[in-house]
Amino acid sequence: MKPGIAGKLAITYIIIIAFIVVTGVFSLFVSNKNNKLTSDLRTTTLPSLDNLSELKNMMMDIKKLTSNLVYISNNKDHERLLHILSEDYPELTAKIKNLSKSWNDAGELRLMDSLMKK
Repeated sequence: MKPGIAGKLAITYIIIIAFIVVTGVFSLFVSNKNNKLTSDLRTTTLPSLDNLSELKNMMMDIKKLTSNLVYISNNKDHERLLHILSEDYPELTAKIKNLSKSWNDAGELRLMDSLMKK
């Protein structure tokens, strides 16, 4: 026996509703995953990159100040270098070590450990 128009409409509505539910569940899953990734980016990745960039700039300052001390004996540069080495550098490396606990890549962790030991 062939289904009537009411049966065909009911089947069509059931299919549409099932499609909407599946799409909604998929969208919810993707949205939750994106929220987790955004949170990780905001709390770990971006601060790590900022601190590593600051460390690179600090190393360039140390190199410049050291060169200046070798060629031009300047008490101001000497004080600045001592301040960087005694206060700024340990503080920054502590921040990076703290952030590195959240890193997922073992290779990056080994590389950072080897750099911090030198």
